[in-house]
Amino acid sequence: MKDPLPFELTIDNFENDAGVNGTVFMHFDQSFEKFIVPPFGTANSGTFGNVTLTQGATDTLAIIPLGELDILNANVQLRQVASLMKVLHLLIRLILVPERAQSVTI
Repeated sequence: MKDPLPFELTIDNFENDAGVNGTVFMHFDQSFEKFIVPPFGTANSGTFGNVTLTQGATDTLAIIPLGELDILNANVQLRQVASLMKVLHLLIRLILVPERAQSVTI
């Protein structure tokens, strides 16, 4: 996963339905103990287990030659508001009180 933001992202859960032409062929729901993506960085979540083939194994084999699936539904639970608040606080201080910006610590 890539983080384009200037603060780290902590991911608690990722849930996804993928398929072809609106038909769901795969579903997973993965929780994480500690999955952190650094600011402007990338992180690998590893391999997900317990992927459900919602159309069964035989029907799912038929879509393998397509080489890709559409993301039909994806939910990501993020945490890490504190870092965002620190960045926003710094930006506000830089804009509103520029002469005191040198004394700001994050």
